[in-house]
Amino acid sequence: HNRDVDTYHRGNFRGNGTRHNVNHWGCNDKEWRVVMPLARRLHYYLTADPWTREVILNTVSAWQTYERTASSAPSITSALSGILVKHELTNDPADEAVLRRMADLYARAVRPDGHFVKSVHVNLATGEGDPVEDGQTMDGRYFFLNLFGGQHALVELAELLDHRPLIEAAARFADRCIAEEAAANAYGGVDRAAHTA
Repeated sequence: HNRDVDTYHRGNFRGNGTRHNVNHWGCNDKEWRVVMPLARRLHYYLTADPWTREVILNTVSAWQTYERTASSAPSITSALSGILVKHELTNDPADEAVLRRMADLYARAVRPDGHFVKSVHVNLATGEGDPVEDGQTMDGRYFFLNLFGGQHALVELAELLDHRPLIEAAARFADRCIAEEAAANAYGGVDRAAHTA
């Protein structure tokens, strides 16, 4: 359903999805995260359905016509995951070069304190780009990174390429998350988990 109905296959919105309206395509919100290929990859490997593969490749082809400044997640991590899946399906060396540059970009997008900068600028055809250093972070919006496949794609990419700077950036982010969770579990000097067991 998502592959065939929620996805724009032609026209100005090709490569986008729509999901916020009971009547399909009735919503002004057109997003990449709706059609993100990471989940479709599982469908393709389970079914070997050629249409699923074609939709993945067409979606990523549309995205790679963009150079844009957008949210680090879910927009650009959706594109990253798409290029990762495309590379997996085609083994195109050009896509590996794009992925390496995007890994460099995301390694620089995680600040020393473990926060992701809010936005990045990237040419999706080449992978060249920069974090947008305006002092804003994704703090409070990390569900876009964690729930829409971004964190998964970044960790998979870091392991695939053995990209040490991205591995270290992911570890800084994980350490920040663990510290925030520990702080949230303690209130008034009392460990909340100990009182709910």
